[in-house]
Parts: sequence; C-alpha cells; structure tokens
Amino acid sequence: MKARQLLAGSILDPVRLQAIYTAFDGAWQIVKPSVPKNAQAQEAARLKLANIILGTEVKDPINVVQLRDQAVWLYRTNASPKSD
Repeated sequence: MKARQLLAGSILDPVRLQAIYTAFDGAWQIVKPSVPKNAQAQEAARLKLANIILGTEVKDPINVVQLRDQAVWLYRTNASPKSD
C-alpha cells in the first residue's frame, strides 16, 4: 500500500485530510535526502512517515507546521506517536 493511499483511507473530512497531506508532503521533503535512493527504501520510508502522522493525535484546527515537525522528529528518533 502506498503512503498516500494509506492517508486517503483514513476516516477524515476533506479539510483535515488536506492538512494531513500538506504535513506529510512537507515532512517527506525534509527526510527524503536521508533515505536511500532505491524505490523500495523510499516507499518504506514514506509508509513509515504516513503511519507516524496517522498515529499522531491532532487537535482542530490542525497546525500543519507543528504536525510536520513532530512527524520528522518521530521519524528520525524512531519514537512512537503518543496521545495527550
């Protein structure tokens, strides 16, 4: 399953889904340079990032920058998202 499909499959209204996409795309641009260039590694990293974002509890309105930064931090530290 591709990362965007995973995100799209979540039960979110269109406004929240767009904010999630924006956070994901921004986070991916930050972590992408550190991921090996082969397609399998890239897809695995994208899926990991998507799962991190979906596992992160967010409040309305979604702060895209904060979500992006938290996802990058969790990705780099291999930490798990925690809810408040």
